[in-house]
Amino acid sequence: MKANNIEKGVVLVVDDQPEEVNVLISSLQECGLTILVVQQGEQAIALAEQFKPDMILLNMLIPTMDGFELCRRLKAHDVTQAIPIIFMTASSETVDQVKGLEVGGVDYLTKPLQPKEVVARVTAYLTIRKLQQQLQEHHPLEEKQPERFHQSRKRMTEEEQEPLRRESMSLSSTIPDKELAERRIRQMRAEQDQEKLNFHEAVEVYEKQLIVNALEQNLDSTAKAAASLGIPLRTLYRKIEKYRLL
Repeated sequence: MKANNIEKGVVLVVDDQPEEVNVLISSLQECGLTILVVQQGEQAIALAEQFKPDMILLNMLIPTMDGFELCRRLKAHDVTQAIPIIFMTASSETVDQVKGLEVGGVDYLTKPLQPKEVVARVTAYLTIRKLQQQLQEHHPLEEKQPERFHQSRKRMTEEEQEPLRRESMSLSSTIPDKELAERRIRQMRAEQDQEKLNFHEAVEVYEKQLIVNALEQNLDSTAKAAASLGIPLRTLYRKIEKYRLL
């Protein structure tokens, strides 16, 4: 993945095992990423709040605080709750892997770490995070601006309904015209409700359009399309299948 595709992203590694940390550093620095390393939970919280990394790679077993508790605390803090967390574990127990996802992790890597797998997973989630951030910049969520949204919706509804109310009153003896006005009001409300896409749907729409554009611009090579998006080829194939673009 090219460095400019992830805008010099920052990854926080929380692990006290030097061998594994060295694998992560050597693999991810080649992608142009900045790597921050800490060994303990409290240090991780302080660093995450200060630097707001684009991703956290978290060992399930760390000194003073286990990875699950650290993940819970990061997800409970407004400053760090949106940062994707990938767990790292030497355990093959499904219960541990499921618990990691339940407390807020997005994925997990099994130790001993494989450099290509590390790069593929990190690249995929950094790309998704970049899309989410771009979407938030251009399409603020309704829940982030509830008062302005609802005031605007109320104002539009009242302004648009007023002519219909007058028409309905002036034609009160004509039932079909009253029903027409009421149907129009219901239609306007339905149209406004339709505009409220949830965040996940909006991200998928945005991502699908980026993929379509990349494929159209690189008709001779799917690999070039993947490179232009800054994601591994196998990730692109999965997304093509997901969005049924074949």
